[in-house]
Amino acid sequence: MIRHYKPNEESNKEDGIGFGSSDPTPSLPEREGAGNHTNESFTAEKTDAQSIPEKGEICEKEANPGNGTGGRKPGYITANPYTYPFIKDYRKDLKDHQTEAELVLWEFLRNKKTGHKIRRQHVIDNYIPDFVCLSKKVIIEIDGEIHKFQKEQDEMRTSNLNKYGYEVIRFSNDEVMNSPDQVAQKIKIYLNNRQV
Repeated sequence: MIRHYKPNEESNKEDGIGFGSSDPTPSLPEREGAGNHTNESFTAEKTDAQSIPEKGEICEKEANPGNGTGGRKPGYITANPYTYPFIKDYRKDLKDHQTEAELVLWEFLRNKKTGHKIRRQHVIDNYIPDFVCLSKKVIIEIDGEIHKFQKEQDEMRTSNLNKYGYEVIRFSNDEVMNSPDQVAQKIKIYLNNRQV
């Protein structure tokens, strides 16, 4: 379940950022289920004047000639630099409180057990996917019951992530809990066959 960050609707004109009120800390959705995890969407909107730098573009915030990249973003930095400060604490919370299905599958994916480096709760633009293989540009989502009622939102998020070149593959909680080894094998085959 991809989380998508959305700051407060009101804009604080004095701070020049264009996000929320004077307290930039987003209110987090109520937690539910195993591990205090949510399946709710979490969205970020950017102002008209801000644009998301493309992978490899120079970003003023990240330009640092001494870092060996000549001011370019490393390939693993995929977050929107304007909204990441608002998202990072929520991301850490999600990483610390994974669902039972995420914990089970992570044991099959961690430490390159599929032959591919997979990250968990890695921010891509304004989204927080369950798992991602950056080198293959594949996002792995585990969908709980709530996803039966938010198909339209899931399709929109998938479409947005596809625009960034990511493929999204989904598995249900039941699939993961009943046969995590088979799900991990499907993921491995998918990653092996994915051409980037």
